[in-house]
Amino acid sequence: MLDYQRFSSYWEDPESPLQVQWSMGNVCNWDCEYCPDYSKAGDNPWPEMTHCTNFLNQLFDHVNKINKKVHIDLIGGEVTLYPHFKQLAEQINSNGSTLSIFSNGSRTIRFWEEVKNYLNTIVISYHPLSNSKEHLTNVIDVLLNSDRNDGEGTIPTVNFACVKEYIDEIIAMRNELYYYWEGRVNLELRLLRDKRGHRKFGQWHYDYTQEDIDKIMAPPPWHNQPVIKHFSPTKQPGEIKIVHLDGTISWHNLNDIIIGKMNMFKGMYCNIGRESIVVDFKGNVRMGYCQHGSAGHISDSNINFPSNDYVVCQQENCFNLRDLQATKFLQS
Repeated sequence: MLDYQRFSSYWEDPESPLQVQWSMGNVCNWDCEYCPDYSKAGDNPWPEMTHCTNFLNQLFDHVNKINKKVHIDLIGGEVTLYPHFKQLAEQINSNGSTLSIFSNGSRTIRFWEEVKNYLNTIVISYHPLSNSKEHLTNVIDVLLNSDRNDGEGTIPTVNFACVKEYIDEIIAMRNELYYYWEGRVNLELRLLRDKRGHRKFGQWHYDYTQEDIDKIMAPPPWHNQPVIKHFSPTKQPGEIKIVHLDGTISWHNLNDIIIGKMNMFKGMYCNIGRESIVVDFKGNVRMGYCQHGSAGHISDSNINFPSNDYVVCQQENCFNLRDLQATKFLQS
């Protein structure tokens, strides 16, 4: 544990919606060399639509009881391959919930035209071994013209997978696209950790040199220019706010937290379950990815959604970007 008394994101705001990340299945149309088998093996098939409806009805009842709204992230595999994707998106929207998906962006332009008005935000992982700049550009152009977010369009984030031999090409592409989209798209360079079990937990997938890491972590050319659009809901200079033991405050992005080894919270209280829940590939409803217990299954008639109890962190390190955003604090 480091010198923190509080570590938080915008999730701690009482007005912030309950965050739900739903792993729909591990069917994927690509086979990226750095992607773990559990995300693409296809051995966890898509859920039945009746089970999805059952889960959503109970989830909406739950958030109504605790006087909150809900934001849902759908992830895979490649979640847009789900046969009932459009029907599911319609049901989520019908309750006034906000919807985000994590996708490789590979579906046709026609597909994105059909679903764009259901998506508040989207995170597209750009895989240079499989995707193309032209297709990515066309997809984002469609999404920016949706009717979401009071007509301003779906808010896209593109995470560029920094495959070692493509680093310079990816950085140049990110810089060009920033100006092409006039700053309307959040463009992130992502160092790739080993998730295939080939190296010690937490190490990089590639043999990045320090020069590689410095290139990827360097501020972009526009970092000193006036901000065109804030992507953090807090409109603060980072995704994470840290209150240190001496009372000073610092702001950090998630990448900085992990690379700077500021992700050690063992013994601190954590708000997973209160601020966020997850649904795993098998349909189990859980407080977080670090929590092995289940609150039920999406097919259950009475899902026991997490209560107001805090969780004491038992992990040496927190590498999951979802769990990382939940508030951590020392008991006063």
